[in-house]
Amino acid sequence: PANRAKIRHRAQVHQVYVAAELRGRGIAKAMMDVVIAYARTIPDVEEVHLAVTIGNESARRLYVSGGFVPHMIDARYFKINGVYYDLEWMYLQLGR
Repeated sequence: PANRAKIRHRAQVHQVYVAAELRGRGIAKAMMDVVIAYARTIPDVEEVHLAVTIGNESARRLYVSGGFVPHMIDARYFKINGVYYDLEWMYLQLGR
């Protein structure tokens, strides 16, 4: 679509998840490394964006350690069973 042309410099990661019994083995880092490496192969992609739920410190640490930079808090993004959750949006410049 025509609107996609305006944001073709951005890739976005949705829902990184590792089953509880497999956590602590470096699986999420390995997945993110593969995703970032793949993003680098896509012509025109300059940045990778993602969001982490405020309070999910293990995920946030993973993203920050991978070079992601926080740039915005999106308050009350989700509402689940009457409880609001905020998101922190982050991005990684791929250096192109």
